[in-house]
Amino acid sequence: MARIAVAGFQHETNTFAPLPATYRDFEQADGWPALQRGRDMFEALAGINLPAAGFIAAARRRGHDILPLLWCSATPSGPVTEDAFERIAGEIIERAGRRAARRCALSRPSWRDGRGASARRRG
Repeated sequence: MARIAVAGFQHETNTFAPLPATYRDFEQADGWPALQRGRDMFEALAGINLPAAGFIAAARRRGHDILPLLWCSATPSGPVTEDAFERIAGEIIERAGRRAARRCALSRPSWRDGRGASARRRG
């Protein structure tokens, strides 16, 4: 069977919210577990109604070897700060390793630090 790296970076951005999602917001537990790294993800996410939890359970039932990287979530708020995005995405890529990172698709939120894609194009 396959060896599959799993990571999660979950946030519901409300562009009208006055406070951004900072790195600290992802570290703290709210309605979901706090930031989890490595094997701690298995226990923290088990049985919770989250896509990562369902995928891990299904992949394990099919005999796949799961490599847990990192999972985090922040309560719905304003845009994710650049610092938070770079730290979390960077750690996911670092934990995945060079070979896996080439196949890792991380997209920046279109609303990050209050700047939309059109604002970045205009300079």
